[in-house]
Amino acid sequence: MLRQLLPFIFILSLVSGCNSDKSNANKGPIQIKEVSSHTLQLQLGVLPKKISHRFDTFFRNRQLSCHLTGSFLIAKGDLIYQNSFGKRVGRHSDDITTKDVFQIARVSKFITALCIARLCQDSVINLNDSIQQYIPDFKFHQITIRQLLTHNSGLPEYTYLTDSGWLNDTLPKTNKDAVKLLSNTQLDAYYTAGTRFDYCNSNYMMLAHIAEKATGKHFSELVTQYIKIPAGLDSMHIYNPKNKTIESYPVKGLRGDYSIIPDHQLNHIYGDKSVFINCLELFKIYKAFRKGLIINQQFMEQMLSKQIKVKENQYYGFGIRTTLLDNGEQWHYHNGWWRGYRSYFWFNMKSDECIIVLTNRLKCGFLNTRDLILLLQNP
Repeated sequence: MLRQLLPFIFILSLVSGCNSDKSNANKGPIQIKEVSSHTLQLQLGVLPKKISHRFDTFFRNRQLSCHLTGSFLIAKGDLIYQNSFGKRVGRHSDDITTKDVFQIARVSKFITALCIARLCQDSVINLNDSIQQYIPDFKFHQITIRQLLTHNSGLPEYTYLTDSGWLNDTLPKTNKDAVKLLSNTQLDAYYTAGTRFDYCNSNYMMLAHIAEKATGKHFSELVTQYIKIPAGLDSMHIYNPKNKTIESYPVKGLRGDYSIIPDHQLNHIYGDKSVFINCLELFKIYKAFRKGLIINQQFMEQMLSKQIKVKENQYYGFGIRTTLLDNGEQWHYHNGWWRGYRSYFWFNMKSDECIIVLTNRLKCGFLNTRDLILLLQNP
């Protein structure tokens, strides 16, 4: 009797398996796996004074010439130097400290990509899944998780739709609101998914929302479990006005005239931005990532690989860019700006070098990171 039933059992198992692959949206809450039994342990030393002096001089000159304000950290292996410069709010406010957190703007995409890579590693989602597997009624079709990660989805930029879509509506918005706004637009896709690179914040806003749909967890919970715990972080967090308003942060985003840039409804949308962190904790994320405490080697290589060409000698992976310098060195990076904050996050996996600069005033905020690499590497 059992022998007669085996073919039916086999067919039933195939059907069940296929159905489970079609959609993860209705699985219910997923038990988040422990990322690692280890928390990052670092024995940090101090870089030679000749290097730290170069950086202090560089930023002191920028501060004197145009009142640039912020914090920075540079590292070679486990030798680091960090310092801060300028004022938290205005000319006569308190000094910025190295412990102060900044909104890191588009660098937040690296955090989002780490979470998505971890969910793929744990088989909660798949790089080739479509958006509809998590948001069945989403307007735009034939777009995969991978295409969201690599900015070749063709989605319209959601931030461009808000002025008309949320006209006279000043209430704080959520990722769910942004997804609905995007899905209800009369615009067509900018291009067929998978055909070219086009940097778009909609991609990473969508990824954070998909992560929540797939797991039943708030995105901040995933960030805590996958990143904060293994990297041993305290102050890093996603902005949540219910816990802390923009006005209560010691370091404010400033215009060139030192006026404070107020809170905005888009501040409350995350995945593409809205991570607050200081330089040392962002460095710890880099080290935890490098040591395989967040994702394994396979997904680390995918994140850093040249997934799509941006321009000559510049590529985009998952939440991070890759550039080839004239001397042949390969650096990975992401820069960002948002409402007064400007951030720079660069690292070289081969030499284990890292440069982080976080600023909070728009004027004089543009930095040539290659100049900083020369300061770090010159004997």
